[in-house]
Amino acid sequence: MAEEEQKQAQEGAQQAQAKPTGSGKGVFLGLIGAIVVINAIIALVLIQVTRPKSPAEKMAEAKADSAATQATLSSAGGVTTEEPVEAIVNIADTDGERFIKLGVVFEYDEKEKTLGEALEKHRPRIKNAMIDLLSTMNLMELNEPDAKDKIRKELLRRVNAMLPKKQGQIRDVLLVEYIIQ
Repeated sequence: MAEEEQKQAQEGAQQAQAKPTGSGKGVFLGLIGAIVVINAIIALVLIQVTRPKSPAEKMAEAKADSAATQATLSSAGGVTTEEPVEAIVNIADTDGERFIKLGVVFEYDEKEKTLGEALEKHRPRIKNAMIDLLSTMNLMELNEPDAKDKIRKELLRRVNAMLPKKQGQIRDVLLVEYIIQ
């Protein structure tokens, strides 16, 4: 009997060792599930971050950027030239039947005292640059939605190129007259 009890005790011990506990399997499955969920979240975030922007999003971003730049420029307190520089030019490819009249003033930093005098001194050259620019543009280019902005930027570039660096640079070109007839 003692042998039978020993045998039963050994069999019970072997069964206890061979019988896996359910908690180890549950932890393993839970760990695998958590890893899958974390990988899915990371994949979604990466897809959202790296996807290309739509044209509408790009346009909104550009408008916000230009609005911020304009707010910075306007808050800096610039000075403008007193008299506008005006030019009347025949529009290209219209056989002289259509013309554009453009009047601009220049905004510059108020610290640049001599810049106003330099702009006045270079007034004929500035008018010539305006005429050169406008005479190359056709009616289609002038009627584009961003035509005024292109004219402003190109005049800004041209005028700053003709001014001596030591006297300063203009910040902005303001259109005070824009008539297409």
